[in-house]
Amino acid sequence: NRIIGSVAIYMNRSKEGFISSFAVLPKYQSMGIGRILWKMILVEAKKRGIEQICLNVDRNNIVAISFYKKIGFKKMENKDNWIEMRRLVK
Repeated sequence: NRIIGSVAIYMNRSKEGFISSFAVLPKYQSMGIGRILWKMILVEAKKRGIEQICLNVDRNNIVAISFYKKIGFKKMENKDNWIEMRRLVK
């Protein structure tokens, strides 16, 4: 067995979640693994009453930005070398 993807998210009582890490090994990207991880996040967020999820992504990480846009995240703010993105949990 081998870990090919992982995600770390903080969910607190403020009704907001923060993704601190979301990764899939390059060899396994574009195979739907990111979407599976995302669906797992949504299930858990809904259980916990989370209304919004945010993350920061390196402004040069075009692959990640494209993926986040595909799953519904919107660019909110540019911060130095990072872009803040947010998505409502529905």
